[in-house]
Amino acid sequence: MARPLNEIVNDWLDRIYHVEENEGVVDDDLLDEIDGLELELAEKSDAIIRIVEDMRARGDMYTDRGNKVKAYGTSLKNASNRLKEHLTGAMQRAKIQKLPTLDFPRLRLQKNPPSVEIYDNCAIAMSDDYWRELDPVVDKKKILEDLKAGKKIDGARLRQTESIRW
Repeated sequence: MARPLNEIVNDWLDRIYHVEENEGVVDDDLLDEIDGLELELAEKSDAIIRIVEDMRARGDMYTDRGNKVKAYGTSLKNASNRLKEHLTGAMQRAKIQKLPTLDFPRLRLQKNPPSVEIYDNCAIAMSDDYWRELDPVVDKKKILEDLKAGKKIDGARLRQTESIRW
């Protein structure tokens, strides 16, 4: 029976901790266990990515069918995003940057482009640079440019996230 992703990651982390605890001294049995866990993690990752891709494809299909099925499509897309975040979190927690699998040999964590997180709209200066005339909405593109250029803007900061790619 297939084991949950978190259980596999926990076992893998236990073995890695054991290696670190023994100052890198590893016997053949432990190496075999680690190899087996990496294979199990790769197989689980393949399965999750296949599910994500299937959910996204079905989500796109249902989104095109109108209002009644649109909600189901949105639900599938949200579920696929949660699964992707689950796998991303597991890889981040295990500090695994690359995990080539049989079906997705380029599976890896990759930095996303910097984005702006507005945590306090009121603190952003009321100037034409950051607020649009039609709708009083913060111009995140302009803020992103200025933050990247090193300008400090009260109420906004650069954040760097990462997600998996295949």
